[in-house]
Amino acid sequence: MIAAEAELVDLNQRVGELASNLNELLGSLTKLETWIPSVDTGIQALNKAVEGIAARVTVLENSPAAASGMTTPTPIGHGETKNHQGDESKALAAQDRSLVKVHSKFGKDKYQEHLEELEGLRLIVGVEEYYTKFEELMHRDSL
Repeated sequence: MIAAEAELVDLNQRVGELASNLNELLGSLTKLETWIPSVDTGIQALNKAVEGIAARVTVLENSPAAASGMTTPTPIGHGETKNHQGDESKALAAQDRSLVKVHSKFGKDKYQEHLEELEGLRLIVGVEEYYTKFEELMHRDSL
């Protein structure tokens, strides 16, 4: 009799948990039902937008550009030769100052040796070895 009562209490507890879980599921379904119409409305709006874009693309594809007088202009900058680094004399002066700094740090002959080594660097074995040698040459006297 005690075992049956304990089993009945256990079953009542499980039924209570099951009812609670069902109520939570019902609440979730209710929230889902209120959410679905807004998603449907959003999808319909997107479909209309895509249809509008498709119609515009079709019109553009079917209209010859030359007949309508619509030609694509050449982008600005193509074919133009402008010095975007400022006055040429200032650039040369800055380059000269940089060379003076390099020569004063490394010496004119040492600088020329480094430059010749960098210019003579060739990819012989592999990219990794090339990169390692380049890094060695770049940072040789900087420490």
